[in-house]
Parts: sequence; C-alpha cells; structure tokens
Amino acid sequence: MPFVELDDVRLFYTDEGDGSPSLVLIHGLGADSHDWNWVIPYFRQKYRVVAYDLRGHGHSSTANDYSLDRQADDVVRLMRHLGCEQFVVVGHSAGGTIATKAAVANPSAVSAAITVDPAYGAPPWLAEVYDALYERWSSGAAHNHDELMAMYAEVGRSIVTPDFLSSWNLRRLQATPIDVFWTTYGSLAHVDGLFGRGEMTTALLRRRACPTLSFHSLAEQGEWEANHSQHPLSHAVEWEGSGHYLHIERPRELVTVATRWLDQVLDTPREFV
Repeated sequence: MPFVELDDVRLFYTDEGDGSPSLVLIHGLGADSHDWNWVIPYFRQKYRVVAYDLRGHGHSSTANDYSLDRQADDVVRLMRHLGCEQFVVVGHSAGGTIATKAAVANPSAVSAAITVDPAYGAPPWLAEVYDALYERWSSGAAHNHDELMAMYAEVGRSIVTPDFLSSWNLRRLQATPIDVFWTTYGSLAHVDGLFGRGEMTTALLRRRACPTLSFHSLAEQGEWEANHSQHPLSHAVEWEGSGHYLHIERPRELVTVATRWLDQVLDTPREFV
C-alpha cells in the first residue's frame, strides 16, 4: 500500500492517471477515499488523480491534531511529496472545507478548487441541526458508535440516494475512532465556526482567490456560495433534490461538468485565473 509519513501522521493514498492537471480528492468526515470510486475511472482518463484517507480515517493513522489547518497542510505536503507543485483540490462535505482552507493558505499551489456539497455555508436551519448534533456529543449523549450511527442513519439522503449508501456509510463510520470523528467535527463547528454563514465562513471565502466550482444539493446554499465567491470564473451548480453524496449519485454528470469547467479555467491566461 502507498503511504506517506508526515511528521505526526501516516497517510494512505492512491495515485492514478498521468494527465494534467493533477487532482487531489478529499473525502468527508467519517468516510474514506473509497468515496471517490465512482468518479476516479472518469477523471483518470484525463488527469492525474490522487485520493487519500484523512488522518484518523480509513488506512491512515490516528494523530494528535485534527484541526482544519493541519488537515489542509496534509493536502499540500502530500502533493509535494508526489512532485506536484501545482494542483486542483476536490473536496466533499468536510473535505470541501479542507480544500478551501488549503486553497486560501497556498494560493500559488492550488490552481482551482472543486467542492461537492461542502460543509461550510449551511443555511441557518441546517446549521442548527449540526449544532444540535455537537451539543448531544458535548452532553455525553453520543460517546459511542451506536449513538453516532443512530444520529447519522438518514443524513444526506434523498429519493435518488442508492439504497446501499446508508449501510455503507454506517459501516465506515464504525471504523472511524469516535474521538477522531468528534474532534474533527468540533473543529468545523466551533473552533473554526465554518458550518453556518457567519463572519468566519464569509471571511474564508473572501480569501479564496482561485476559481471554484461548487456542487450543491440545496439551491439556497448554491446561491449563497455564488454570491460569496470572489473569482469571476467561479461557478455554483445546484442539483436540488439530490442527496449529500452527489459524486456517488451522479458521478458521470459531475465529472462532465467539472471537466468542461476545468478546460475553461485552465485555458484562461494565468494572469486572469
């Protein structure tokens, strides 16, 4: 298995395709890089595609630090280890937030970003749900996997969500150490305050200078992101009625949209990107 040692953590990754640009795929909380199995076969026909397991997830080791800044640093250090000085970040859910953090902290390395139903910028009613989940954990009501699985059983489902997805997600959740899950969740919700639409979230997006393509299952979240993205080539796609796992529910369509957008962005002279 391919691993990279980064000081305090050992990250598992896969590396496929030999095209340009290089993409790094960042999964969400409680999942692993298998999330991208549906899109990698399409992406690798044109790009170099790196997918890795977040620290504490999948085949990667646990660590002491699960802050978003540290996880964003993992992205850049992994890609530099693989000889990629410039690349595109692609992130789902919490991975979309990590991708954005990486883009903000490393503008010369991240040429573009693609976020898939990102965790940041949730509408107020959804942010309240996230906060309630964290409060249950803080109060001791979700300190084991049974409680956590009960809370997450129907998260992100819609009428078009494949039947297997819930059980598959719950099985992967069981493999994620409970402290890893909630420490990372707490970093998103409270330390960085990036679940809702507060000042910390809007400030982060204002600092994201690269062009960004975002996919959303909620039209109101897509509209909000479109209004806060800074780059003129940024674009928000709204697939209302889809579930949270857009890259699994609509993989070929997502890759088609992403590829066309990347062609447009990468054909633009560098001074305009």
